[in-house]
Amino acid sequence: MTSKLKQHCETCNKDISYAGWARHLKSKKHIKLSNQEDEKINQKDLEILLLKKENELLKEQIKELRKENKELKVVNNITNNTINVNVVGEENTKGIMNQSLFEKIAIACNGDNYNNIEANPHNAIEYVLNEVHNKPENQNVKYPNLRSKNSRIYKNNKWVTVDIDEYIIDKIKRCPERLESMLEEFMNETGIIQKTDIDMIIQKIENEISHDDIVKLKKVFKDIIDRQRRLCYDTTKK
Repeated sequence: MTSKLKQHCETCNKDISYAGWARHLKSKKHIKLSNQEDEKINQKDLEILLLKKENELLKEQIKELRKENKELKVVNNITNNTINVNVVGEENTKGIMNQSLFEKIAIACNGDNYNNIEANPHNAIEYVLNEVHNKPENQNVKYPNLRSKNSRIYKNNKWVTVDIDEYIIDKIKRCPERLESMLEEFMNETGIIQKTDIDMIIQKIENEISHDDIVKLKKVFKDIIDRQRRLCYDTTKK
């Protein structure tokens, strides 16, 4: 136990009298031991800092691995069912167009006076986006969450990060051309519709889609991708 007349020096592990305390602090032995203690503390601080940096790096690596793993799970699930993901711009639209979808698109573009339905051409684009990207092989866009500014698209046989808004706007602008191709294929296979029907629908879409419609369609497409993301996540959990 430390004497009442002495003070314990933690650095030197000695009991020093109060009268000699000031002299002890100035002694070479105490200063040397004190410096060594400071060096140990500095070394520990450096080691802690390095460990923190290593920990941050590991977290980033784990985050990237999890992202790649989710994408691989989705691709593997599709591959196991003998389906390959199509790259962006080369989606498979064969067999999507049918009588029911054509009628929905025609009503969206022309309206229906009998049922008191007003024309709303942006709905035609929504129908097409939904049908095309509901096919498993066309699910080539991965959207982390609705707050993210970026998405991952399957392009040139690999997943790349792009600005989600720019991608969707480009997608919407290309939609009339894609729809025209789908309608022409349907016309040639069935003979149910005429070229004038196709021209009327495409003209309506190209002339009447407004900026506000594009904003609405951006949200619609984000919802489609997000629904697929949640569906794939639920599937991989099972």
